[in-house]
Amino acid sequence: MAGVEQVTVPERDSADEPGSGTPGGENPTPDPDGPDHPHYRPRHARRRAKWPWFVAGLVVIAMAAGTTTVLTRRDPGHGGGRVTLGGQTPPPAGLAPAPTNDPGLSTDPQAGTGGSNGSGGSGGEATGAPAVECRYERLSGEAAPIMPPVRPTRGGLVVVTIGTNRGPVTLELDAARAPCTVQSFLTLAGANYFTDSACHRVTTALIFVVQCGDPTATGSGGPGYRFDDENLPAAAGYPRGTLAMANAGPNSNGSQFFLVYQDSPIDPNYPVFGRVTGGLEVLDAVAAGGAPNNDGQPNLELIIQDIHVS
Repeated sequence: MAGVEQVTVPERDSADEPGSGTPGGENPTPDPDGPDHPHYRPRHARRRAKWPWFVAGLVVIAMAAGTTTVLTRRDPGHGGGRVTLGGQTPPPAGLAPAPTNDPGLSTDPQAGTGGSNGSGGSGGEATGAPAVECRYERLSGEAAPIMPPVRPTRGGLVVVTIGTNRGPVTLELDAARAPCTVQSFLTLAGANYFTDSACHRVTTALIFVVQCGDPTATGSGGPGYRFDDENLPAAAGYPRGTLAMANAGPNSNGSQFFLVYQDSPIDPNYPVFGRVTGGLEVLDAVAAGGAPNNDGQPNLELIIQDIHVS
């Protein structure tokens, strides 16, 4: 528990996602260095630098001048496709949760105006809701029948229970620190967007998450809009019980989210909008069942049957 992102990216065939559950039953593995590699993009992957001869030259010059030169190699940063593990050598790509799809932004003048939505929060601003305006942008070439309201309708902590085929998972959403993320989640939940959808990915090596929120169960589905990051962690590392958004880069959040079932050294690029307060044993059981190559469709299917907001 997926550099500068392009603003417009060609539409992607969901069959390119690993563990996509394609009709033919195939699960192709994408090129880990390709632009469509569906994994978190860290900001600090290491690169190899060709500097030994340069250093040797400096040492010779320093010795000739009768001085001592101390060199400190700094990480040039901004590699792609790998998760940074606190200064350790990054693991191979393919061990992080898949992000949402990454289509370009639309110039639709009605983008972010709220549009139609379900019962997830269009009935006026609630007492205690943060006085902020959220920016939800329609994606070019995609329908967005559900659009959250610009003004959040809930504040403080919101209790949500996800009913699954393996038991309930209770969440506490933090609308104070992540009001726009919470509003998006509540709007989609109120419109039954997540109902009867499968959690399409579990990772069981190096990072430890269960990822949900894509009704297509391919890892490339989304609601047809995107919104900005908020409440990013100050440092790398997502502890057990964290609830955060999956994305395809800065400010590209959609509907997919992940739940951390074991402390994971993920870069701080994914908005945290709550925590798991009950049902971690459900996630543990799914993780124990494993996944192909430790990263993909869980062997023990986890289906979101309904979502109840308190």
